[in-house]
Amino acid sequence: KWKRGQQLYSQYCLSCHQLIDREDWGRRVVSTIMSTDKVGTDPKMAENGVGYVGNSGNFEYIYQETDVGSVILTEQAPVVQILTAATRGVIASNDPDKWIGRRVADWVYALVSSFADNDIKASIKQGDYEQDTTTNPYASLKSYKARSLNGIWATAPYLHNGSVPTLYDLLLPQKRPGDPEDDEYRPNQFAVGCRELDPIKVGIKCPVGVGQLFNTTENGVDIIGNSNAGHEYAAGKTAPLGAKQPLPALNADDRWALVEYLKTL
Repeated sequence: KWKRGQQLYSQYCLSCHQLIDREDWGRRVVSTIMSTDKVGTDPKMAENGVGYVGNSGNFEYIYQETDVGSVILTEQAPVVQILTAATRGVIASNDPDKWIGRRVADWVYALVSSFADNDIKASIKQGDYEQDTTTNPYASLKSYKARSLNGIWATAPYLHNGSVPTLYDLLLPQKRPGDPEDDEYRPNQFAVGCRELDPIKVGIKCPVGVGQLFNTTENGVDIIGNSNAGHEYAAGKTAPLGAKQPLPALNADDRWALVEYLKTL
């Protein structure tokens, strides 16, 4: 089964989720980012990160760099830019309690060691995302990262918001209005809070009434932040990275084969 699943992984998953060679200590792991509009998952987390604003404090009316040019922060500014400015300031600023000679020596040491020990250089983002522009310098951040799937069997529930309990369920589509009742779909509610592993479907195993109930919908409508929509590549609903059309939906045998391969990662 896992041999068949390996082939399916190459078709349906590998364009976003790079495989890890644990024996290669010099490996580089390249992650892609996908626009929330393209992957179709609940966008609330990304929207919070991009759209939240706060008081800029000491950064008010100070130039700050973005990937598309400098911006001047006003009294109310994007928190993502405030956080970036604070982080850069902490890393780049000299320690006022150190003698100037010590500060210079520390700076030289850090500079030399970064060239000697770290061969990872700055590079452009990879994936399918909205381009940053001068009118929207944070557009690319309305995306989610597709990480490598090593150890994926141990990280349920799935999707960034934990809205899918098992890997098998993740390969199913979300139930939409008008869909036949006798087909397989992602569950709209399940219990969380238990630590037992479901070794068949691979994910959390928590009886309703024991854990806390997680609902993805209310009265047939997606709950904002809890939606289990999107990332429906195996269900033939979401187009893979670089493709215009979705791949054919997997049948039950193929889904079980893919789950079997995911156990090996």
